[in-house]
Amino acid sequence: MSHVEQASVVIIGMGTVGSMVAWQLSQRAGGRVIGVEQHGIAHSYGAYAGESRLFRTAAYEGDHYTPLLIQSQRLWRELEQESGQDIYLQVGALTIAPSGSPKINSTLQAAERFSLPHEYLEGRELRNRFPQHDFDDDDVAVLDLGGGGLRPERAVLSATEAATQAGIEVWQHTTVVSIEEHHGRHLVSTTRGEILAEKIVLTAGPWGQQLLPELKSFTRVKSVPLTWFMPKQIKHFLPERFPVFVRDRGTTHLFGAPSLEGYAVKISRAAFPDWPLVDDVADIQKEHTRAELAETSQLATSYFPGLHPEPVRHSIHPDSYTADLTPIIDFSADGSRVIISGLSGRGFKFAPVLGSIAADLIHTGTSNLFEPERFSLAAHYRKLDH
Repeated sequence: MSHVEQASVVIIGMGTVGSMVAWQLSQRAGGRVIGVEQHGIAHSYGAYAGESRLFRTAAYEGDHYTPLLIQSQRLWRELEQESGQDIYLQVGALTIAPSGSPKINSTLQAAERFSLPHEYLEGRELRNRFPQHDFDDDDVAVLDLGGGGLRPERAVLSATEAATQAGIEVWQHTTVVSIEEHHGRHLVSTTRGEILAEKIVLTAGPWGQQLLPELKSFTRVKSVPLTWFMPKQIKHFLPERFPVFVRDRGTTHLFGAPSLEGYAVKISRAAFPDWPLVDDVADIQKEHTRAELAETSQLATSYFPGLHPEPVRHSIHPDSYTADLTPIIDFSADGSRVIISGLSGRGFKFAPVLGSIAADLIHTGTSNLFEPERFSLAAHYRKLDH
């Protein structure tokens, strides 16, 4: 072997989760930690990019997520205080769907079980409170008062800067070529050189499958489309008047966030049905077609009549998805490897608590928020068997 760098921990991927792992590890005693990122920090290629992400405390995905979100909310506030940056905008989060729908019922169940501040809105009250929306007669909404928006690029940069200021190293524009077992440790080969690490944390998002082929059994790469429209009256779509939202009717799923820069509002839809799930991030659809933009425009303006129909901005971002949208959080039996993957287009709100879980597992071998029976690779294997 030529010269090989030595490290206690290597974090592979410094985006949504990796940046938070670095920040959390920087608060715990330990040896040399190196984060490796193939792009620059807060780059525009990842699943988190695109100006804003939604945050909800009442999780319609299942009650078991709400404790994670409550802890995540605390950590978002902590990162804000430490960095001096505005990251978490508590403007409220609307879940909108027909009365009696599973999404409404599960959101209410989570809010009531955990005594989260919320409002149930319908009819005239719903229309009067949020006239930006064109509601159907049977639409109702749960307003999660603890929810809001996140600034993802600012969050990733702030967490990384906090980590580097505490002594953690970050190798930017450095690609990990391979990871191999080497006498009980992990040999991480990169375009900058080799690192022999006692422990590794794999948080490479949709690129993780190329480094750990085992993930291909559970995750596929999917494109997440984002679009922004210019309102006819921007004042109605500013944070103080327009909460973040998810909106469902039949097969239509829309989501959005208020205008942060004062000219456009994010109104986006779920991925198009004919967009394929792929094994390699290089094979995703990278641009909208004109027909796709026209279809998105028709949806957006039918639900929000106060928008100009032409999208003023649009982008596509890759993420790794599991079959049932349950993320992978895995801790190896020997305690030397943590994997976090398959966040399935809804992971950013969990980012700091996932970073905390990974840091606890690496540092102490345990975390009271880690549920291996739900999130581990073994749990995902059991689903394949059924």
